[in-house]
Amino acid sequence: MGPRTLGRIQAMRALYQEDVGGPQAELSLDYLIQQGRDEEDDEEEGKGRQDGREGALAFAQEIVAGVRAARPIIDDLINRFSKDWPLGRIAPVERNILRIAIWELLYQPQTPRSVVIHEALEMAKTYGGADSSRYIHGVLGQVARTLEEERP
Repeated sequence: MGPRTLGRIQAMRALYQEDVGGPQAELSLDYLIQQGRDEEDDEEEGKGRQDGREGALAFAQEIVAGVRAARPIIDDLINRFSKDWPLGRIAPVERNILRIAIWELLYQPQTPRSVVIHEALEMAKTYGGADSSRYIHGVLGQVARTLEEERP
């Protein structure tokens, strides 16, 4: 698992923790990264493992800070394209997967849209409910199309 994928997962876990347990995302993030909780990460060796963790931590911190700063904009987009499910009704895991992906779509133009959506779908399949990936795909597809239309 690459450092950006691991960073997204750890950011989602930290933002989830913040949603359900208060503003402790940074502490949660540091702990989760240091523990290296992913099975694939356990298979890596030596310096490559350390570099991967540091890259994941840096990207996760960037995501958490970015999502926090842009939360009103991001949440407005979620509400706009999730008509039957207001933000408060969306499960915290799915809500934070959407927040991360929308943040990337808005503020990480160097990451291809297809990669952002694919990574979000993989997280949804692993950490979300049975229909999470379908729901997330629908919302992100609408957000991505709208952002593309609105960009100069």
